[in-house]
Amino acid sequence: MKTKRENSDEKNHRNKVIQIRLTESEYQLFKKNADARGLSFFLRDCAMREIATRKNLLVKQRERVVRVANVINRYQDVDPQLLFQLGKIGNNVTQIARAVNVIRKYRKDFDVFVVQEAIKEVQKVLNQIQKDHTHKPERQAPPQAPKYEDIDFDLQF
Repeated sequence: MKTKRENSDEKNHRNKVIQIRLTESEYQLFKKNADARGLSFFLRDCAMREIATRKNLLVKQRERVVRVANVINRYQDVDPQLLFQLGKIGNNVTQIARAVNVIRKYRKDFDVFVVQEAIKEVQKVLNQIQKDHTHKPERQAPPQAPKYEDIDFDLQF
């Protein structure tokens, strides 16, 4: 039976070796960036950070796919032509917002709040259009559970 210490040493002991070939400039770059802990620690640390970054990117990509799927589900009952037109309107609103930001940068007397209120009104109209054109499927009644007297209790021993 192995002791805790022996199991711990087995898990943490680095006994696998990886050899890589570097150019002189690559080697000098690694050596220059490695700190007092050494080149091995530096390379291990770089590799582990890269792995973590890639995992994080995969998680973000999965989350984006889920968000896109949710958007598709939300708007699948809406007329595609209407969605196209709403997209164009949204693009125009974005361009207006950019223009307002540029104007505001150079004209201090520009009243941003008037534009903001107008954009809020456009948003309300767009939300109402979406509501009016979204067809929710008819809700079906849940299946009825069988009544107690309808259940066959024919048990044979």
